[in-house]
Amino acid sequence: MAFSMREFRDLDLMLKLKEAGPIPAKELAHELGADEFGSHLGRRLGWMRRYGMLDLDQKTRNWSLTEGGARVIYARKRARLMDELEALPAEELIEVMAAITARYRLGDPMTAVMLRREFIFGTRR
Repeated sequence: MAFSMREFRDLDLMLKLKEAGPIPAKELAHELGADEFGSHLGRRLGWMRRYGMLDLDQKTRNWSLTEGGARVIYARKRARLMDELEALPAEELIEVMAAITARYRLGDPMTAVMLRREFIFGTRR
């Protein structure tokens, strides 16, 4: 099956990695439904590693979540706030965005990168 790595959010890849456990990039590509991503998946995982989301075991070449990445996955599982956010009028989301941007500027660098990348993914055409 042919598709682009751009179809996946960082969080999508992290969730699949948690489900599959420590795994080489080629096997992760198979888990995602692609026979081959070439070096694209490896490069993407490398960037995610650079940002602190993933770790690579140099001996086994298996990718896994870092402690920070695991915290993001755990937080997603218990995020009950989504129903409340969906119910907010659009005008009130401006204040929510102000809180998010403050966290982006002042918070954990890995989370800031994920916020920025999620915004880019969600606002692309």
